[in-house]
Amino acid sequence: MNNKSISRGATIAFAIIIGIIGIKHFISPDFIAVRTPFFLPDQKTLTYLIYIVGGCLLLAAIAFITGLKIRLAGYLLAILFVIFALTVHLPLYFSGGFNNPELAFATFMNIFKDLGLACCSLLIATRE
Repeated sequence: MNNKSISRGATIAFAIIIGIIGIKHFISPDFIAVRTPFFLPDQKTLTYLIYIVGGCLLLAAIAFITGLKIRLAGYLLAILFVIFALTVHLPLYFSGGFNNPELAFATFMNIFKDLGLACCSLLIATRE
């Protein structure tokens, strides 16, 4: 098995994972809503944003699987994950995570999880 087929298999696996997460945004927006930034204006805006993010994840998954616009999808997905790290997890970390060590640790790990997913997206964008 050569490196190209391993890379393609990993890209498809990543696409399936983000596709499932994207579908979850449409199936359970209320579950996603409790994990979103506190500064959003109202529930209706929040619901739209959840659907938009779900759509972005699904479109990136489709691009990765079909091979169409992989570079664009990878760069945009990386930007999305960095935005998550900076606007969802980082404010939560600094808004009281220090009082609860378990919450602080989980939030800290989520920051690095999203940054790692951004790196995976960039790898896919530059290799495919």
